[in-house]
Amino acid sequence: MTNAEFIAVLGSKIARLRKMRGLNQFEFADVCGKMVNTVSKIERGIGDPRLSTLLDIAKALDIPLTELLDSTKFANTQPGAGSDLDAQIIELLERCDDDAKSAVLTLLKVLTR
Repeated sequence: MTNAEFIAVLGSKIARLRKMRGLNQFEFADVCGKMVNTVSKIERGIGDPRLSTLLDIAKALDIPLTELLDSTKFANTQPGAGSDLDAQIIELLERCDDDAKSAVLTLLKVLTR
């Protein structure tokens, strides 16, 4: 993955996570302590965000920076790699403890019979 591709996918992931939390760009920028223009550029994959900005974004999303930057979690955000709904489900499952994951698995088995 090139740097430009990484930045584009990272921006897409940030936008998806922001939307999952029910925040618009103005609200999210306020929580991050950044200008709306900065958030917009990052989400569109324009420019090269500073580490300090990414730290602020990760904190606002309540996730570790390592999770935000984990390229293995980008697979579902790339075009053709699955729907946004799939990505949202995976993102939420990653936050669940083992008991919750077991309950979800049981439910999915019932739903797919």
